[in-house]
Amino acid sequence: MTNYAAPNDLTAISNLKYTYGEVIDRLVRDGGKGDPSGLLSVFTEDASLNLIEAGLIHVHGHDAIIDLFTNTLPPAVAWMWHAFHNPLITIDGDKATGHWLLLAYSAETAGAAPRATVGRYEEEYVRTAQGWRTSAVTFKLGALYNTLPG
Repeated sequence: MTNYAAPNDLTAISNLKYTYGEVIDRLVRDGGKGDPSGLLSVFTEDASLNLIEAGLIHVHGHDAIIDLFTNTLPPAVAWMWHAFHNPLITIDGDKATGHWLLLAYSAETAGAAPRATVGRYEEEYVRTAQGWRTSAVTFKLGALYNTLPG
C-alpha cells in the first residue's frame, strides 16, 4: 500500500531539491567562491552523492559534497542551470524516496554553446530533528546534447 504524505512533507522534500540545484548552480557560476552552507541544509551529514553517470564521482559526507561543488566542478564548468521535473515522492514514516527528471544546461567556458543533459535522479530522504534531509542521491544519465550556438 502506498502512503501519501501531508502536503507539507511533499513541499519540504521538493524544496530540498530546489535548494540543491540553486546552490550548486550558484557555486559553479561564482567559481566556487559562493556560500556552500545551503548544501548543509539539504544533505544528511553522511549523505551519499553518486554522480558517476554525469562524468563526476561518488562522494560521501558534507565535506566531500562541498568540495565537489567548490573545488572540483568550478574550474571545469563556467556555468550550470538545473531544472527538476515530474517528482514522484513516496513517504513511509520518517523515510522517503524521490524520483526526478532532470533537464540541465552547462558550458565549459563563458560564451560557449551550452550542453544539455537529461536524466533521472533517484533519491532517499530521512526526517531529522531539523526537517527532511537527503541521505542518498544517484544520477542516471539519459543523454547529453550539444546545442547550437545562439
